[in-house]
Amino acid sequence: ATSKPATQQQQQQHRAIIPGRTIIGTNPPWGKRLNDLDIEESWTSLKTFLQRECNKCEAWILSGNKSLTRILRMKKSQSLVVRTAGEDLRWIQYHIFEKKNKKK
Repeated sequence: ATSKPATQQQQQQHRAIIPGRTIIGTNPPWGKRLNDLDIEESWTSLKTFLQRECNKCEAWILSGNKSLTRILRMKKSQSLVVRTAGEDLRWIQYHIFEKKNKKK
């Protein structure tokens, strides 16, 4: 697999405009579609997208690899186990809170 699809996806994510309360659902790569370096880059890009563009949103992320969710450095709200195609997956919910302005 190549990293080109992930790169195109990342570019599309960064152009998104998200007004008001929004629920985001995503199935980022977790081991079957890309090599390890591309997978980590994709999750790092997702983290950046969530931090920059998803203020006060709710995100649901499907993952089959617990160690990859650590890249997000976010506390999950809940996790739902899903078994499909012989894989144990999890829909993980994150609430992204409004960022506080730092006082100078």
